[in-house]
Amino acid sequence: MVWAKFVLCLILAVWAHAGLIWAARRPDEIGLLRRFVVGAVILKFVAVAVLYALRPQLGATSDAGLYYIHEARHVLAGEVPYRDFDSSYSPLFPVILAPAVAVWNGIGAIVLLMTAFEAAMLGLYLRASPAAGSVAVYRTAFYYSFSPISVYWCALTGYNGSIIALFALASLLLAERRRDAGAATVAVAGFLCSKLLMALNFPAFICFERRGCVVRGAILVGLAAAAIGGPYLAGFDTLLPIRREMNNVTSGNIWFLLAPLVSEEIRRTPAWNLAPLFAFALVFPALFVPYASKMWRSADRGTRFNSATAFLATTNLLFMILSKKSYGFYLLMTLLFVVHTVVVASGDLRSLGRRLVPLTFLGAVATTQDRLWMIVRDQPLTEPTSELAILWLLDAAVVSCYAYLLLICYRTCLQYLPTGVTAVGPRPASG
Repeated sequence: MVWAKFVLCLILAVWAHAGLIWAARRPDEIGLLRRFVVGAVILKFVAVAVLYALRPQLGATSDAGLYYIHEARHVLAGEVPYRDFDSSYSPLFPVILAPAVAVWNGIGAIVLLMTAFEAAMLGLYLRASPAAGSVAVYRTAFYYSFSPISVYWCALTGYNGSIIALFALASLLLAERRRDAGAATVAVAGFLCSKLLMALNFPAFICFERRGCVVRGAILVGLAAAAIGGPYLAGFDTLLPIRREMNNVTSGNIWFLLAPLVSEEIRRTPAWNLAPLFAFALVFPALFVPYASKMWRSADRGTRFNSATAFLATTNLLFMILSKKSYGFYLLMTLLFVVHTVVVASGDLRSLGRRLVPLTFLGAVATTQDRLWMIVRDQPLTEPTSELAILWLLDAAVVSCYAYLLLICYRTCLQYLPTGVTAVGPRPASG
């Protein structure tokens, strides 16, 4: 099964990359890409329904099987998150899962629901983004649809990053349309319906432009504080997710690379545990201030969506590098924005192909990294084994890919690149 997953991810990663370049050389590119994207969405729904009907325990070891479905069942039994059962997710997450589980009491219901969120996100992106109908959005949607990060982590195992991506996209689009109250409300709704990582996206749309910045920020902070603080004062432990996740560690980040070089005693100290927070607090402002300054100075609304998307991707990639807990499936919540940024920032097909290589590599090893971590996580990181050495080398490659993509995204968010325009040029819709 492990090798089957690797082969599947490798084939999908190669196809997403090579298929995009192949389609870009066709005169009917947009029509061709549209058919592939629609076909991929339909195929995912059919595959989930068939696979989980035939093998109901297929995702038993994923978060959908280990956590999501049990929390949904607690809600269906009349229990309340943080009062009657513990949860690492936001308060409304098990609530939105409950109706699906009520209809189909199985893991397949969770996976179908996450696939529906992803399909809604792609539909919103293709139809409502400022560049709707351009070659850029169809290239982005094609690569996203066939990436193993989407196919495996969403359509086969049902991780909840698609919820974060949908609400983040909707918030950006509402900010682009100057519907400030709506943008802030949708962002908070996404936060309440998914998990704390949704907060990584807040800075990108709060500073979407100077006009309305205070309104967006005030509404967001007010609603989030009321939604979390109010229940906390009423006796609900809404800070539980923070405490439960604070000490968790994985591979896939810079701290795992450093761990073999640091003694066990040091890694047990509070300073080591808080190091990711301090590092993020140190680096993020240095990236955020130039972004906010650029967005507030810009008089061209056409550049803002691309810039905000690129900064949102930058923030999430920075988190992946600096967090001690950064599973590969976390990429699902920002994959669309990273791919969009790479596509609009590429000057020609050669540069596009080159810049997609890190994403293709990350897709190819989508299951490998997490599988190796499950093997070595209980081993002392200062005592080398063959599995640990392989994972350390893989971790170095993964973090390097994150850093490369971060540089592309951050440089793009500071450029005045008109929405929907790439150096290879948009094409009229066809087909």
